[in-house]
Amino acid sequence: MCSDSHQQYLTSSDMAMLERVLAHPELLKPTDGPALQDGAAKYLIRKYQEGLTDEGELTLALDRYVRVWRAWWSRPQHSAKILPFLAAAKAGPTHVMPDFPS
Repeated sequence: MCSDSHQQYLTSSDMAMLERVLAHPELLKPTDGPALQDGAAKYLIRKYQEGLTDEGELTLALDRYVRVWRAWWSRPQHSAKILPFLAAAKAGPTHVMPDFPS
């Protein structure tokens, strides 16, 4: 595998290593959507081109990427109680606080 950090292309052995990392059974699951799978592949290629060429280090980096991605997309969305507050905030300078139950 090439160690030149400014490499603009990947060799077949580079691609084989990246495919092994992507195929690691504990990282990506069959239920993961194409957005995560595509993002993970692009992330690995970028990290490799930035100079991270060790398979173990790439696996750890991908594990961190997948954890952050899943945490981001599983976060709670705006509740129905906060949406009127946001609409009121856009309407004018009055400061209206939402009524949250204790």
